[in-house]
Order: sequence, then structure tokens, then C-alpha cells
Amino acid sequence: SSSWCLDELVEIMKKESGQTVITIFYEVDPTDVKKQKGDFGKVFKKTCKGKEKEKIKSWRKALEDVATIAGYHSSNWVDEAVMIENIAAEISNKLNHLTPSRDFDCLIGMEAHMKRMEQYLRLDLDEVRMIGIWGLPGIGKTTIARFLFNQVSSRFQDSALIEDIKGSYPKPCFDEYNAKLQLQNKMLSKMINQKDIMIPHLGVAQERLRNRKVLLVLDDVDRLAQLEALAKNVHWFGPGSRIIITTEDRRLLNAHGINHIYKVGFPSNDEALQMFCMYAFDQKSPKDGF
Repeated sequence: SSSWCLDELVEIMKKESGQTVITIFYEVDPTDVKKQKGDFGKVFKKTCKGKEKEKIKSWRKALEDVATIAGYHSSNWVDEAVMIENIAAEISNKLNHLTPSRDFDCLIGMEAHMKRMEQYLRLDLDEVRMIGIWGLPGIGKTTIARFLFNQVSSRFQDSALIEDIKGSYPKPCFDEYNAKLQLQNKMLSKMINQKDIMIPHLGVAQERLRNRKVLLVLDDVDRLAQLEALAKNVHWFGPGSRIIITTEDRRLLNAHGINHIYKVGFPSNDEALQMFCMYAFDQKSPKDGF
């Protein structure tokens, strides 16, 4: 109903400052916003009366664009306080990701790995993708997954890196249900940035995440039950989500129907020399005399 607010929305959607837009559809259907119909459309038409065609066109374009951004729908939340907590946590996470990390400055060959992984990630697609990172023990799967998480997590609404899943899953497992529940507790706690979250049953995770664009990294998976607990199928997650799994067992990825698999090979001779020199001399090339 406010032409001033609509002008503001047009400016926001230009994104010229590189800002992140978070959508909150409060007591309104995103489809009504996109197509300007229903009660939303009726009020919008009144606001358009007497306005220039170009102005109305820019408003419609901004409304169409903002409605395509996956966000929060108040109708999906029974408790508004919980919704507000989630919004606050998401913004906090995004601000944390804006702080550049220096943890990976000395790593060798990461850019080459990222380049090769682009064909598997395809962040431009809205489909949900599960991607395996497979290779020998100690080859660098976990390091690649951490680096990837650091590089792209800011593009997602929620993100979580669950490390050493093999070590946190009992062997032998006499209570699979409880073991899966503990994994989901851990995953959701990291995903929504809330400590010691407790869920009552295994249906909670997919219910909480099915409308969210998430990045989930599952490191060192060695049993199919772990994948069933944390990422049973692509329908658990919102459009554009990416689930990355590192494992030493390719058969496990095949059994879970994962077709996008990146095999981590040995480093080149040049990369291997640089890695050795970083440990031996704290620089990428040998010191004089060596």
C-alpha cells in the first residue's frame, strides 16, 4: 500500500552494494506477491492508480524477483517467537561468514580442486544435489570439504559441517534409532546455531529443512545408516541445497544413489614438492642449498 516502500524494494533488489536479501513473508503468500493477486493484489492495484507505467513496471519486477527468494513464511510456523529466533540465528551466521578466514592460506592445490568440483556442485542450479568426495585415507578429502564449506557456505540460508561422523557413531550399534536421533540433534544444532537442541523423533529434521536452501557437509561417513539419518533423500531439503559427503567407501555412495562423485587423486609432483617444503621450510620452495 506504500509507494515509498515499493520504491525502497526496487532499490534493495538492485543488489548493487552486494547485500544479502532475506525474505520474510508475513501473513502473505509468496505466490500472491509474485503475481500480485489476492488481497495483496487488490491493495497493490490501488497503489498503482495514477502512477507512471515505468514506475509500476519496476514495482512488479521487484515483487516478482523478491518472491522467488526462498525465505520464511509465517504460515509455516506455529510459534512466531521460534521463527524470530531462527531469523536472528541466520543473520548472525551470515555475519560470521562475512569475516574472511585465513585458515586456508597455506594450503596447496585447493583452487585446482575447487575448479574440478564446479561441474559437480553447479551452484547455478535450483535442484538439490548430493555430492560425494571419495578417495584413499589421508588423501585430503576432509581438507577439501572444509575449504569448500568456507568458500560457499555464505550462499546458503543454513549450513553445517559435521566432522568425523564415523567416530561419533557407535560400533557395533545396538540402538540404531537413538544413534540416528543423536546425529540429527547434532546436525540441527549446528544448522540453526542453537546449542543442545533436542528433537523428539526422526521426522523433525526433514520438516525443519525442506523449505530451506542448505549446505550440509558430512565428513568421514562409513555406514549407510548415517546417511539415512542425516540426508535420506533430496526431498528433505529446499531448492538449491547441496549435501557433500566424504568417504573412503565408494560403494556406500552408490548404494545411496549418489551419482556426482569427485575422486580425490594424488597431488602432482609440483604440488607434492610445495607441500613438503611448507612443512620443512615454512615456504613453498626449498631454501638455498637444498
